Amino acid sequence: MENKSDVNQAEEKPQKCVFIGKKYFFKQGKYAINPKSIGLPISLIVLIYNFVHMSYYMNKFLSTSSFAILLIINIILFTLQILQSLNTALTDPGSYLPNYWEDKSNNSDAKIMLATIKGQEYFLKFCRTCLIAKDLRVYHCPDCGLCILRHDHHCPWLSNCIGLNNHHLFFYLVIINVVFFVFNFFIILHIVLNLKEYEIEELLSKNDKVFAYVLLALNIFLLLFNFALLIVHIIYMITGQTTNEKVKRKRGAINPFSNDSKKQNAIEFWKCPMRYKERIEYNDAAKKYLDTNILICDYLSGSYYMSPDKKIISETLVNRGYNYNKANIELIDKSSEGGETSDTVKLDEQNTNDGNGSSAVSQ
Repeated sequence: MENKSDVNQAEEKPQKCVFIGKKYFFKQGKYAINPKSIGLPISLIVLIYNFVHMSYYMNKFLSTSSFAILLIINIILFTLQILQSLNTALTDPGSYLPNYWEDKSNNSDAKIMLATIKGQEYFLKFCRTCLIAKDLRVYHCPDCGLCILRHDHHCPWLSNCIGLNNHHLFFYLVIINVVFFVFNFFIILHIVLNLKEYEIEELLSKNDKVFAYVLLALNIFLLLFNFALLIVHIIYMITGQTTNEKVKRKRGAINPFSNDSKKQNAIEFWKCPMRYKERIEYNDAAKKYLDTNILICDYLSGSYYMSPDKKIISETLVNRGYNYNKANIELIDKSSEGGETSDTVKLDEQNTNDGNGSSAVSQ
């Protein structure tokens, strides 16, 4: 069994990379990657293929003066596209720490957890994989192996869920993609429309002609796909809902998370996506479990506070617009009198793990 000195020594040298669920978390939980997912590498290969071939056709068929300008624009858009794809794919969407040390038999109260919003009552569910109570808008992703806060969808092309921390990044990515593929579409369309002229000038080979049509079809498909994504997510943004909620909600059912106006929904999406949580009322059973859930990014960075009544105060949720107003609790200095620091919480949890199973970090 690990003694306290060993625990303190471990706390002084935190691990740079830990495996939780099905992901490796690094940079104190801000970023994560699933080593078995192939969607992101495939997406990057397609984007690089498109960029390389577009550059080749621009160099071969466009005039020297226009080529230089268009190539610079294409390089800038491509760089933004790759960087934003990686940023969205690697940013943790808001994963909850699995409660590996909690006995399943101690969670019978999860069956009576009740949340009320806009006069509608919802019985909360208990995740039998992560062993935590799932709040409204929390969904367990089997691909990530974790429960995700404000889950929108799991994007196979990014090998990551889209949730609280990266939904706005995904929005930026889709906008960049639309601009990039519109730009590419008009260039390759111009080239395709002038194929006969290039053929007369003996600039065109059979392979060039085939790949020009392939490139045109690829850019049309990617443009339509991303444009559809942009329209759909704009609709979801101004109506205050996620893709997952829209799919699961029955036809005609009221959306409980929407504000009074589309403008308020848009502002909440960009500036304070956790504001909706202040409009929810929980019964005692729900509070008992929800107040002990910890986001992995908070856990690994130590950016949470445990109040005297054992309520977890998340810095991530505070930064994303949730002020804990109903509990009259603020995110105060961890060294303040009357509360435990996040380091103390982690030590207590690790001591609890001794003899009862491994900690979440070692899973």
